[in-house]
Amino acid sequence: MVVSTDSLKMGKPPGGYSYFGIAEGQPRIEFHDDPGQVIVRYKVGTGYEQTKMLSVCYSPAGAALAFVESKEPRRFALGRLQADYFDGHWVPGPGEGQWDTIVGPVHWDTSTQHSLLFKLPDGSALAIRCSPSYIQGAAGLLDAASEVPLIRALR
Repeated sequence: MVVSTDSLKMGKPPGGYSYFGIAEGQPRIEFHDDPGQVIVRYKVGTGYEQTKMLSVCYSPAGAALAFVESKEPRRFALGRLQADYFDGHWVPGPGEGQWDTIVGPVHWDTSTQHSLLFKLPDGSALAIRCSPSYIQGAAGLLDAASEVPLIRALR
């Protein structure tokens, strides 16, 4: 399936977010090893702090979503689509659920980012990521996903 950037742009961004821009290809870090990935970014307020961003991330190759490795998701349905919800992400340093890696410890942080991942019927993947301070919980991310035209078309 060929996906246009318009099919990834939210009809009505939630929670005071406004369109910020599009990033394509490596070295983007939303998906591992997919130079074809596309990220549509939205932000709240001014500045470019990562905690103010909402990202709609698309991987035509269906690559693994970064920073949620080895974490068991909670599963949800959105129409005919299945979504994996991750309530946080791995960040450097010691802490809750610490995991030792070759570059040092990482821990699971639920304060700065959560994600919803869809594996699409053609094998591609789409994820939505943002701070839980602006959009709360899986229900909030599922509502946000409903604003993405590609998700609306497939559900």
